[in-house]
Amino acid sequence: QGIHTLLAIITIPNEPSIRFHEKLGFIKCAEFKNIGYKMDSWQTVGWWQFGLFENVTQPSEIVPLYKIISTEIYQETIKKALSQIHL
Repeated sequence: QGIHTLLAIITIPNEPSIRFHEKLGFIKCAEFKNIGYKMDSWQTVGWWQFGLFENVTQPSEIVPLYKIISTEIYQETIKKALSQIHL
């Protein structure tokens, strides 16, 4: 689908998660103060990015969802995922 950058969004401080992502090559690219609310308080959130490819001049064409969901691999993946959901 033309994905060339991965993003990790981490509530900070969270040194174990930051070390994990930076060890994999992610680089911090943004920080938003008091933007997320969880555990009864406002949290700061950092974004880390990881480039999958270098020198991409033009992304590949995006495949419409209706073409993806009709493939056998999609159907098999959904079936497997649904079998692992236990409500």
